[in-house]
Amino acid sequence: MSDTIRDHFYRIRKHILFDPVNTGRRLHYLWNYLRWQTRGKYGKDRWLITFDNGLRSYVHPFPDHDAGEMNIWTRNVDFHDTQLVRKVLRKGDRIVDAGCNVGNRTWALADLIGGALMIDAGTAAIARVQENRDLNGLSANDFVTIHKAVGERPGMVRFTDEGGAYTRNMVVDADDPTSKPIVEVEMTTIDIEVARMGWRPTYLKIDVEGQDLPALKGAIGVLRSGDVRLVKFEHNASEPLAPLITFFNELGWTVFTLFKGRITQEKRHMEKEMNLFAAPPAIFAMLTGH
Repeated sequence: MSDTIRDHFYRIRKHILFDPVNTGRRLHYLWNYLRWQTRGKYGKDRWLITFDNGLRSYVHPFPDHDAGEMNIWTRNVDFHDTQLVRKVLRKGDRIVDAGCNVGNRTWALADLIGGALMIDAGTAAIARVQENRDLNGLSANDFVTIHKAVGERPGMVRFTDEGGAYTRNMVVDADDPTSKPIVEVEMTTIDIEVARMGWRPTYLKIDVEGQDLPALKGAIGVLRSGDVRLVKFEHNASEPLAPLITFFNELGWTVFTLFKGRITQEKRHMEKEMNLFAAPPAIFAMLTGH
């Protein structure tokens, strides 16, 4: 219960009252926020959230709350990102969600796609994915869960385990002196898992807490296949941006981000925004109208 009054006012102003995508629903989201913060977050019951496409997901109470709780009080949890991805996807496409956590980014697309490889190193996260998959009546043959870390090459790695489906659990180096709880998990690559399934994914979403470039390198075969039309990946402000841009430049792809819902390649936005995209020339031209 470490949130300060300032934290609460910041969230209410930024994520509820002043975000344009919440127009017409601000009082609803404000009421949800107050109910969650005063009763739900530290209670015993799960909170059920619903995405724009009608699919649903559970938010579990503290200490597992950070996996999805923002969906309780705002429509804009990657709202513009999801709209962009839906422009590129076609009915029945299959995707890869690497670092899927509880699966919310996939559920927001699940009415459109034909299936997803949903990969996460967290035991609780994978259990939550399966829980939400069953909640939505989706097939385990189409929405396949894989309990592994994702990187450049297969092997065993150390992974932090701070309880539940905590969204900041991550792979750490063998010589990292972290005091956080550590478990050993198997690491795989996107290329390996896609080949095992015999799939031809058209969209990759990668969010693996600082391991995005190695994960991309482990997907080089898929990226060179000609099937992938869009990649969404994460860039932390503390990490250099240049290696990620170089990686995609060598494929002939364009890296960009969204600022206030619009595509931009301005460096100041690229360095600030956590979520970045990359697309081959034809798709980038389609998205920008050029």
